[in-house]
Amino acid sequence: MNQQETDNVNKEQQDNCFEPECKPNKWYHRRDAATFPYPVLATIVFLLMGFIWGKWHPGWIVFLTVPVYYAVVNAIKFRTISFSLIIVLIYLAMGFIWDLWHPGWIIFLVIPIIHWFTGKKK
Repeated sequence: MNQQETDNVNKEQQDNCFEPECKPNKWYHRRDAATFPYPVLATIVFLLMGFIWGKWHPGWIVFLTVPVYYAVVNAIKFRTISFSLIIVLIYLAMGFIWDLWHPGWIIFLVIPIIHWFTGKKK
């Protein structure tokens, strides 16, 4: 090894010794919304609603926000809107606006049919 190569190795070692190691590819450095543990947050909110306010019955609706969260994240990330998200929004509109919760749940049966028609062929 010549003198210049030795100096380069020593300089690299010095740079590495004094600077904190930063690896941006680590999972805790990413700010990707799709990796956020939203189901854990929904569970915490559900338990808080139940234990503190005794709202166990309406609190379970928090779990319906889990697929909606990931559908919205994917819609923003890939700039596409999923059929499932549209179905959920239609269901919520039917329930909140016209109070059609009971017959409105049938619309969820359309989701697998749409995915069957639009799915990738093998």
